[in-house]
Amino acid sequence: MKPSKVKVPFSERTVPNKLAYISFGITLIIVVLAFSEQIVGYINFIQNDGYANQLDMVQSSGGQGTFAAFTSPSQESHIEIVLANIAFAMMVVQTLLIAVYLFITSGVPGKILSVVFSVPAIAVIILFILDANGMFGVIGIERESTFYQFLMEYGQIIIRGGLIFALALLITSLANEHTRVLSLIFIFGIIVYAIIAPLVFWLLKNFIPLVSLAGMVVFGILVIAALFAVSKFIPAEGGSSSNSTIASGNSNNSSSKATASQRKLTYGLSNPNFRKTRGKSFGMEVEGVFCTGAQGQEIYVCSVEDFEKGKVAVMNNGTRITRVAGCKAPER
Repeated sequence: MKPSKVKVPFSERTVPNKLAYISFGITLIIVVLAFSEQIVGYINFIQNDGYANQLDMVQSSGGQGTFAAFTSPSQESHIEIVLANIAFAMMVVQTLLIAVYLFITSGVPGKILSVVFSVPAIAVIILFILDANGMFGVIGIERESTFYQFLMEYGQIIIRGGLIFALALLITSLANEHTRVLSLIFIFGIIVYAIIAPLVFWLLKNFIPLVSLAGMVVFGILVIAALFAVSKFIPAEGGSSSNSTIASGNSNNSSSKATASQRKLTYGLSNPNFRKTRGKSFGMEVEGVFCTGAQGQEIYVCSVEDFEKGKVAVMNNGTRITRVAGCKAPER
């Protein structure tokens, strides 16, 4: 027989076990608040004719209206602000629970780290809450005091420092086998609250401009594909005359006119001595086909490859040059 599992009442569980259950519950509340806050914002978007306004912008302004139709951050309603404050409070409590749980379940090094990282983070959180609610005067910190002026001047730096300590606390809790699961679940809750829930409802709010943008992209791809396909069927200029020239040319008389795909270089030199050699062209040492000018100077004609492939038709006194010392006869 399988041993029956004995369900221990919550009141009889150990302190770490109780903290674990509470921590799970808080993360669940954070996830629920994340979607609740977004749902309230989505309802406000619909009530303010968000879709109708987007449709008008897309239809009236085309592509420019499509980009302008995307939602921008708007003023939050009172309900959204309340939900956001509750979620922030839950995150603060969760951070405290993880710090306490880490302190209880760790050895001496873990206890020291939990205190070092949690105390500054919690202090910054408390200061942030007091400032957000204008409660500094309640605890005796006057606006004229040096401490208050210090907080106002270096507030952003202090908040960033608190976030760094909170992150260090979270990383430390991940290294502890007892708090690792709680930390991973808390991280999941933060990701849902800060990324997943806002992204889902952003996609819902921007359904119309997204569809319009997708249509523009598809249309652009189709236009490019159509232009590419049409260009394949348009013959190159002079292509037919090129074929007739090649067909009517005598294989032994390569001095016929060059095809449309060839460059024709015409010379009127006597005994020009066309040859493959190395010489200077525009001041650079190059290898190619050269000829001798009327004054005995070297004249660069073309590259050896262009000559041998027939890309260049060298004409001299009306006759095509097909024999050049050091080069193969042109392929065409």
